[in-house]
Amino acid sequence: MTAEADARDLAVDEAGAGERLDRWLARSLPGLSRARLQAVIAAGHVRVDGRPARPSLRLKRGQSVSFRLPAPTPAIPTCWSSTSRRGWWCIRGPAGLRARS
Repeated sequence: MTAEADARDLAVDEAGAGERLDRWLARSLPGLSRARLQAVIAAGHVRVDGRPARPSLRLKRGQSVSFRLPAPTPAIPTCWSSTSRRGWWCIRGPAGLRARS
């Protein structure tokens, strides 16, 4: 698995001039929500003209936007569950997780 799942370099066109970075990316990359894009921008994975950017940055025609979407990290389950007569309880989990019935 690579460190980046998706990497793209985009150029701002005339239609994108004056638009917020997060809105422009949401329009340019329809598979990602604007909230997800804002988180990716805040984490520093989006650069405009080689510099880290804020979601509220107003774009100018001709600017270069580098987009690096980090590879998803697998979710670590907090508890594998099983049923008992009294409800749900944890039968196996990470160290330190309390088991109760």
